[in-house]
Amino acid sequence: KQKKEERRRRKRELTRYITSLKETQIALLQAQINPHFLFNTLQSISFMAIAFTRTDNTVTRAVDMLSSMMRYMMEVDYNTVTVEKELEYSRAYIGLEQLRFGEKLKVDWEIDPQLETCQIAKVTLQPILENSIKHGFKNMKEEGQNVVCGRREEEDCVFTVSDNGIGQTEEWIDAKNEELGKSMTLTGRRIGIQNVNQRIRMIFGMNYGLNIRKMEKGFCVEIRIPAVSGEDKSR
Repeated sequence: KQKKEERRRRKRELTRYITSLKETQIALLQAQINPHFLFNTLQSISFMAIAFTRTDNTVTRAVDMLSSMMRYMMEVDYNTVTVEKELEYSRAYIGLEQLRFGEKLKVDWEIDPQLETCQIAKVTLQPILENSIKHGFKNMKEEGQNVVCGRREEEDCVFTVSDNGIGQTEEWIDAKNEELGKSMTLTGRRIGIQNVNQRIRMIFGMNYGLNIRKMEKGFCVEIRIPAVSGEDKSR
């Protein structure tokens, strides 16, 4: 019995070691790609594209939007940013997607300007929009429509991202909402709906986060955070 326990213990240790080694290798690979180098390279590509056409063009617009997103992601000192900055990042992402999908992708932004100075968890809206485009509009032949709304509700800021996509069943939505209400543990490197929800709860508390609602067509993700204004980024 002791030998079996010892073998199990060694197997667990080996698994932890291999996992740690893989994470270290990934970190080393990522460290070799200096973000400032990539940012400067993008700027050089933009200048070269302008030199060819002697004016702004699709390439320069794409590079500018990607550069804007990279600049945003390189600011790693803060967990929260102003809604205004988060919207700039999200609009740059949508701009790049519209270069791919053209007129098939429409996004309406209905944000109360008074919310722009409020603090929001960094990278909140973009992953939800990405999820909508990737899954909601999958195999759709008609135009994809997203509506991003932001309003004040008493002491809270409430954002919704809704689409006219293929939607999900009531059972899927109930299961997802139950999942969103559980653990606060962040796992993996992917930034999806669950990751966004857990970060909001870790920053602002358990009363805040995401909720999914079914619509007549497509579905809607609601984001609730406290209305914290100002430039305080100490969170």
